[in-house]
Amino acid sequence: MHNSVFLRLLLLYLCLCSLPAAANNIDAVMRSVVSISGQNSSGEPVFATAFMVAASTRNTVWLVSSAHSFNSIAEEHACVKLRRLERNVYRPMPVQVRIRERSR
Repeated sequence: MHNSVFLRLLLLYLCLCSLPAAANNIDAVMRSVVSISGQNSSGEPVFATAFMVAASTRNTVWLVSSAHSFNSIAEEHACVKLRRLERNVYRPMPVQVRIRERSR
């Protein structure tokens, strides 16, 4: 019984020690994972999740999601909800992004 309590306390301690490292990385995750939305050809809303990846060229970011997510949005633009940190709270920051040109 004492071994079980010791192991639980040790596990709790190890988890708590790793929190600062996790807190540093959560900001990068929160800023890179976004939601995208638009309307399909029937005018119904389409929602999906995407993530942003920095490209090798300067000031270029790729928006990555499943093909059916982008194909379902019939419009040339999609609403991408970025996140910004304000007073320790992540708030949505919607941005219109062109996802295709002339319906291609």
